[in-house]
Amino acid sequence: LPKLRFPRRTRASIHTEEELRRQLEQVQEQGFAIAEEEHAISVRALAVPLRDATGQTRAALSLNGRPDAEAWRDQARLVSLMESAAREIGRNLY
Repeated sequence: LPKLRFPRRTRASIHTEEELRRQLEQVQEQGFAIAEEEHAISVRALAVPLRDATGQTRAALSLNGRPDAEAWRDQARLVSLMESAAREIGRNLY
């Protein structure tokens, strides 16, 4: 990590190693990632892991859109739908 650069694309961009480590811990605890305008203004992203049969994370499934879109209103439901899709994709790919 010390060699990584943290360019600030928006005011919400992660810009320090410490901040990145905190975010990664949170992602690991909750099982998914939310990026709120971290890469681009007016873009929210949700990512869930794609796992193989052993539970190893092999890839991620990501959804991106405007934060004011209807789909984001029930974030818990959206996470659940994404996790369900990721399990199905993981079963078929790995």
